[in-house]
Amino acid sequence: MWWRKKYPKLSTRQNLIQGYVVLGVTFLITIVLLIFYFNIATTLDEIDKKGVQTQALVIKNEPERGKANRFHITYRFTVPVKNGASQTYEREAIVDKNSSIQLPVGAVAQVKYLPQSPDSFRLLNVSGDDYGLLVVQIFLAANTFLQILTIVYIVFFHRAG
Repeated sequence: MWWRKKYPKLSTRQNLIQGYVVLGVTFLITIVLLIFYFNIATTLDEIDKKGVQTQALVIKNEPERGKANRFHITYRFTVPVKNGASQTYEREAIVDKNSSIQLPVGAVAQVKYLPQSPDSFRLLNVSGDDYGLLVVQIFLAANTFLQILTIVYIVFFHRAG
């Protein structure tokens, strides 16, 4: 067969074990990524359903290095806490160019946060603020592709010998 000329004999026990180890590691990575993904998605869903809306002041708006269509904006918002006091948060977000134009320095942006956990929040009415979910989805896709290659390696080359 054609692959026997190109590749060394791959049906040894060591190569099979290597394939299973790679498959196991990629499976564990998938589990961690899925937990991370569902944690983010659940938090965003909870913010949408139970969040309290407030206003934030845009204090910085700069283009992201090397990315003409993405901008870092920094904004500040204040939330009430126990005993009538307040807590101020300053956060950054990556937004697309259209949202950046709508949010110059000094503009008021809308933020939604969870009252029981003001560290959980999201900037409203902007596009490009869900890059965290996109990054996790890309890593999941790449990891799934690696798993498929590993399965092909185990099945195809192990039986080739």
